Amino acid sequence: MRSGLIDNSPLTLSNTTYFHQNQITAKVDHNFSDKNHLSGHFNWTERPRMLLDSGGLWDPKEGSTGGGPLANSRLQDVTSRRVAVNDSHAFTPTLLNVASFTYGRYRNPSEPFDNSQDWPTQLGVGTGAKNFPTIGFGSAVNGISTTGLGNQWGGFYVGNSFIWNDTLSWVKGKHTLKFGGEFRALQLNSHNAVPRLGFNFSPDQTGLPQENFAANKTGFGFASFLLGAAASGSRGVPNDLYGRRKIGSLFAQDDWKLSPKLTLSLDLRWEATGPWHERYGRWSTFDTTAASTSYGIPGTIVFLNSGSQTFEAQRDWKQFAPHVGLAYQVNHRVVLRGSYGIYASSGESVGAHRFPGNTGGIGSALISAVVSTDSRLALTC
Repeated sequence: MRSGLIDNSPLTLSNTTYFHQNQITAKVDHNFSDKNHLSGHFNWTERPRMLLDSGGLWDPKEGSTGGGPLANSRLQDVTSRRVAVNDSHAFTPTLLNVASFTYGRYRNPSEPFDNSQDWPTQLGVGTGAKNFPTIGFGSAVNGISTTGLGNQWGGFYVGNSFIWNDTLSWVKGKHTLKFGGEFRALQLNSHNAVPRLGFNFSPDQTGLPQENFAANKTGFGFASFLLGAAASGSRGVPNDLYGRRKIGSLFAQDDWKLSPKLTLSLDLRWEATGPWHERYGRWSTFDTTAASTSYGIPGTIVFLNSGSQTFEAQRDWKQFAPHVGLAYQVNHRVVLRGSYGIYASSGESVGAHRFPGNTGGIGSALISAVVSTDSRLALTC
């Protein structure tokens, strides 16, 4: 095949063609008295970067400014904020209370690098997002594929977390007792409100699809594109979701100094995970027991009516997590440590903006309580 007809799509050597990070941290401490201490910190981070992880046609004349409208590059201007406040109050020399509040926010967008032009209007293909419409050329023919055009990106998600906790510590003889609790309010706001346009051109429009020998051997998607013979078209549907969950826990702990060299740690934690729900009730799932209105047989998609409803109806109120640990000082340089525990997790991840069940095309993921055990043995020198 003539040189220049294949392997002629210039792409950047690195997926991340632009990366820059700024971070600001501030900390404040104040003593109201010998018994009362207040501290806090603020963390601000901004990390803009450009990614080329989905192909597209890169214009080398654009340098590192995005690759032009036909490149499927995206700008991720990730930002995060964190504020924490702690108050320590010593009621007596052996009784200390520490209360704290933390707020964290994480925003992760994926936007076209240059969104200043309204490409659908300029091309006369309708209205939608300002991205250059994505254009695909179907499957490879005789092992040769054609790089798609356009930019598919747009939208962002934001994760907010609010955490309150309090711990009371009491030293009593050989025992150091701790009692406390924690409450978490988690939010995950996904904004996929970008009506992107897309067109697909198949080799079938210019091939011989009915012939037995023609499978992936005749036709050319780019030729179908030149003829204007589109196989399919699509327009993205805006879908904003606001996930919510609340989690509470209580714990009691005893560090018992059995001897000057041996310490036994006992801990019991109880956790209650609230149901996951969408703020406006935009959530559906497949119910195997509900009767289909079309066929009258069990099995159909059911929908919520409001944000107060959820499909996570069953609650586990017995999430007790015991832990036990030992620390033995062999000499002034060697300490042996061992522990065993059961841990419960709600299963969420801040970066995973998905729901259990169906949310109208966003996707699905399992979010449930996970219980695991852990045992450790460490040597400290």
